[in-house]
Amino acid sequence: MDILRKEGVLHVEHVKPPVSKSVENLFSVVSSLDKAIEILGKHSAEQSGQKEGKDCVKIAQNVVELDGSIKEISQRQKDVQEKITKQKVWGDFSLKDIEYLKDNGIYLKFYTCKKRT
Repeated sequence: MDILRKEGVLHVEHVKPPVSKSVENLFSVVSSLDKAIEILGKHSAEQSGQKEGKDCVKIAQNVVELDGSIKEISQRQKDVQEKITKQKVWGDFSLKDIEYLKDNGIYLKFYTCKKRT
């Protein structure tokens, strides 16, 4: 039935949808496994190093968590790169020097303005 469902030939609807914590947990587990398979499919060139006997559900959850971490780190990297790009206009300077000035009562503000034409 799964094959027919995936091919779009068969669609089964529950007359009364099952409601129980165990079914909800299974849906959650299946969702995690599906997402993990999708993520692993993207990285299929790498070997997983999986040993027999490991808990597949735990591995799937770890993969999903790691993918979330990768996305978060990528976003942070993008944010830092944008900050670097914005600050390039002032050239190279040391943050320590700016902190030294601040500690001695000298506060700097950086501005940009358009060239006069």
